[in-house]
Amino acid sequence: MSQHSANTIADNNTEKAAKIRQILPLLAAMLPALCGLGFQIAGPRSQKLES
Repeated sequence: MSQHSANTIADNNTEKAAKIRQILPLLAAMLPALCGLGFQIAGPRSQKLES
């Protein structure tokens, strides 16, 4: 493997890591909203009462 090829691979990995670092906070911020939406869609569940 030539030095140029190694540098290109390293640059590609660095760019991918930078994109992930940009997207990760957005996904983390959206997680509670998505969970809330899932619970809203699922709706309330009736429970069996024991007496």
